[in-house]
Amino acid sequence: MEERFVNPGEKLSMEEEYAASENTYVEDGTVYAASTGMLVVKDGAISVMPLRDVRKIERGMMVVGRVTDAMKSVIFVAIDRVSSSNKEYFALKDGKIILRQQRQFDRGGRGRPPFGDRGVRREPRESEEKPCRTGDTVVARVLAEENDTYVLSLNTPEAGVVYSMCSMCGNPMELGDSPNVLYCHSCRRGEHKKVSSYYGKPEEIKKYFDNGK
Repeated sequence: MEERFVNPGEKLSMEEEYAASENTYVEDGTVYAASTGMLVVKDGAISVMPLRDVRKIERGMMVVGRVTDAMKSVIFVAIDRVSSSNKEYFALKDGKIILRQQRQFDRGGRGRPPFGDRGVRREPRESEEKPCRTGDTVVARVLAEENDTYVLSLNTPEAGVVYSMCSMCGNPMELGDSPNVLYCHSCRRGEHKKVSSYYGKPEEIKKYFDNGK
């Protein structure tokens, strides 16, 4: 097998052909690259020589991910790799947010939320209880690592939804007049979520992680 440049998640070989070595992982008998770098085959083993210092995501770190499913008591998140300074962190499994562990986020008071004079249409109460929903991009902190998932938390100001599309029309949502409210200009819909202090600020998010947070 020739030496070549590979990317994370790229299929390298079957485990019966070559043993998985540094910066690779095995899934269902297939060896995949866990980092960006050069493919190296030596002594019956396959590895990747990274271009950057590669590490595994650990407890206490902040991560970015996309919500893949939002159930009654748990929300599942596909975690992205995190680049920080000259290091690159990988999550080889998904994360989950256990709703009973999250503090109730501020919804701007009781009763009808104060959306200002926009005449916003309220969403059903059931969806108001969710800090995020399927399709949202979130920043979260890793609370713990279990065998198959990371347990995530949204209980810090920077944690929460950083990008969301309207569940009705699919247009990007903007910050509303009240804390933790997102607003759609197209269909005049307001949605309650746990909104990050970095919502709609991709450059600020990048700077946050570049500083090693």
